[in-house]
Order: sequence, then structure tokens, then C-alpha cells
Amino acid sequence: MAVERRGLLEVLDAARPPLLNTTIGVVATSARLTKAEVGKVASVAHDGLARAVRPAHSMVDGDTIFGLATGDIELASASSRLHAAATRNVELNLLLVAAAETFAAACTHAILSATSISDRPSYLDLCPTVRTR
Repeated sequence: MAVERRGLLEVLDAARPPLLNTTIGVVATSARLTKAEVGKVASVAHDGLARAVRPAHSMVDGDTIFGLATGDIELASASSRLHAAATRNVELNLLLVAAAETFAAACTHAILSATSISDRPSYLDLCPTVRTR
């Protein structure tokens, strides 16, 4: 029995999964946040992406979520007293939870709203029993 020898690139090509998709999104809030806090909101929104999309954050996609804050609503000020700083942290943590949950819901809504393109079926084409009434 002869063993066929293949080059490394040929083996890697055979094992390569089909091309995956990239998810790009924006999570926005009306809160007044610092640049670091907005970055944290966008970072935590990736948790929502991982809840809704599998696989997420693979080595071959470019999943990216941008964050923005309009600054219309002031959270508790971190500059005055320890109590206010703790209150701001509580409010910011609630905002982070909302960012992840909202982004997961938005991804799910997008998947269920998608339609087929050319020969690429939508999720509902593959799983029609999940169609909402």
C-alpha cells in the first residue's frame, strides 16, 4: 500500500473551512461617556455577537463593533465623592449589560430578516420552521 505524500499547503487547503462571514456593527448610547468607556461598551458588545453568531471571532474574519456615545445623558459623576463614583460604575455596568444583550438581539433579528441572494440560501430558507408569525 503506497502512502501518498502531499505538501503542507495542499493539506492545509483540504482542511480549510468554507469562507466565513464578517459581522460589522455599531452600538450607540445617549450617555455621556469617556473614550475609554465607549471602547469598553463596544468591546462588551462583542459578547452579544458571540451569543448570537457561531463561530464568532475566528482567525479568518474581521468581526468589528464600533461604539459611539452622543453625550445627551450624564451618568453619575465620577469626580465627586466616592459614592458618586460607585454609582457611576453601577450605571456603566448596566449600560455594558444592555450593550451585549441588545447586540445579540440585533444579530438574531438580522439573521431572521435576511433573504436569499442568488444561490446562497437565507437562514429561514434552511430552517423554515423558525419563521415567526
